[in-house]
Amino acid sequence: MKKWNIAFRGFYFDNSSVNSANLAIEAELVETRQDSASAFYLVNEDIDDEEEYETNQKIANRALLKMLKFSWSEPDSASVVALEPVANQCPFAGGEGVYLARALLSDTLSFDDETLCNEAAQPVVKPKNLRSKPLKFRLYPNPSNGFTFIELEREAAESGEAIVYNALGKQVFVQLFQEGISTILLDFSEQPGGIYYLTLRTKSGSSSKIFCNLK
Repeated sequence: MKKWNIAFRGFYFDNSSVNSANLAIEAELVETRQDSASAFYLVNEDIDDEEEYETNQKIANRALLKMLKFSWSEPDSASVVALEPVANQCPFAGGEGVYLARALLSDTLSFDDETLCNEAAQPVVKPKNLRSKPLKFRLYPNPSNGFTFIELEREAAESGEAIVYNALGKQVFVQLFQEGISTILLDFSEQPGGIYYLTLRTKSGSSSKIFCNLK
């Protein structure tokens, strides 16, 4: 590794020591995250899932915790197979695990909840992969330092809500937005550091992304 020194107002700054400290901190954070994910994984497996929404949450939690434990950027093939039927459910019947499953599968997909929820009231043999035009957006900064912006690809065609869940699927934040808006500021300064997932939801559908809040 190339070393360089910076002279600034009589002080000399050696980047090699800073890089070593950063690597040590990163290694400690990875180890802590892996230990926490393993512990939460066992807790999740012990959760009773008598209702379908509880089963959905358990499936989605399992996939997320595996990703955190092994530092994966996306779920493995086995998790994808388990997540797809959950993501294609009506969230009003399937619970918050539906939104987490969608966020884990892809941030470019959108689901027609109006159609899915109407069909949920009818006998369905197999979940249908019905998707509307994705509500595309980006989050910045990500990781967040307590504040993050939601920037829509185009102005919102209708009003909706931004819903944030923590890594265990608990809803921790909701913010409404109006038709015509293109940027939304989320104040996350009161929330602890960790992994969260954001769902933008309108009457026409929803889209989700995962982000990290640093404290």
